[in-house]
Amino acid sequence: MPPIILSDESKAWAVLECCLANDSYVPRLRFDGWPSLEVKLRPGDGKITPDIRRALTLFETGIYRAYAMYRYGSPDLRRLTALD
Repeated sequence: MPPIILSDESKAWAVLECCLANDSYVPRLRFDGWPSLEVKLRPGDGKITPDIRRALTLFETGIYRAYAMYRYGSPDLRRLTALD
């Protein structure tokens, strides 16, 4: 079965609803230009303090763990070094 291409939030919610309605339905997904994160700063606000750096690192780690859990069934970040 070809992967479902997720290109926006509404498509992602629809796929999630299908998964919740049928426990045995586990689609292959491909993200196409979505989701994206855009951070806009005013001039002078571009300084990253240690607290902000830590928050961004924790956010990034959470994304990596979520992907590892989805892809490999384990939140172990060492799994991300495996070749697909």
